[in-house]
Amino acid sequence: MMSDSFGYALVTAGVGMMIVFVFLLFLSAVMMVLRALLMDRPAGGGGGAAQDGATGAEEGESGAGGAFVSGEGGVPRWAIAGAVAYLEAEEAEYAPRAAGWLERRERELR
Repeated sequence: MMSDSFGYALVTAGVGMMIVFVFLLFLSAVMMVLRALLMDRPAGGGGGAAQDGATGAEEGESGAGGAFVSGEGGVPRWAIAGAVAYLEAEEAEYAPRAAGWLERRERELR
C-alpha cells in the first residue's frame, strides 16, 4: 500500500516535470521565432527618416532589433534599462525627506 502511493507520487512528479519542460521548450521556440522576425526587419522603414540610411542607433544596431543587441559586457540593453528603472524607483521611494521634520520643528517653535 505504501509503495503504491510512493509510485503514484513519482509518476505525478515525472508527468508534472515533463509538462513544465515541454512548455519551456515551446516558449523557447516562440522566442527564437520572434527574435528571428524582429532582427530581420529592415532598419528605418523607408519613411524619410534620414537620407543616408542612418537611424540614430549606435553602430551595429538596427532600429527594430536594437533592444536585443548586447551592451557592455554582453548584457542585453533591455536588462540594463530595467535595472536602471528599478533602481531609480527604489531611490525615489526611500529618498530621505526633511519635510516632516521641518513641519514638526516649525510647530515646536510656535
